[in-house]
Amino acid sequence: MPGESENNQGAFIFEIRENEKVCFVVANGRVTFQDSINAMNNLTKTPGYQPDFNVVVDVRLMNYH
Repeated sequence: MPGESENNQGAFIFEIRENEKVCFVVANGRVTFQDSINAMNNLTKTPGYQPDFNVVVDVRLMNYH
């Protein structure tokens, strides 16, 4: 189940794999600490997400400010 959380300059794209109990998150562009918090909050509110899922985050393309 794909999802997305964006700001003006960056984005967090995520995929929830319910059968594997894992979420993959890719962050890219310019993001702030608050953007990161907002993205994780959006992920946890997405249908299919469960608190016991593992979360893998790829920040190679993120520019943190």
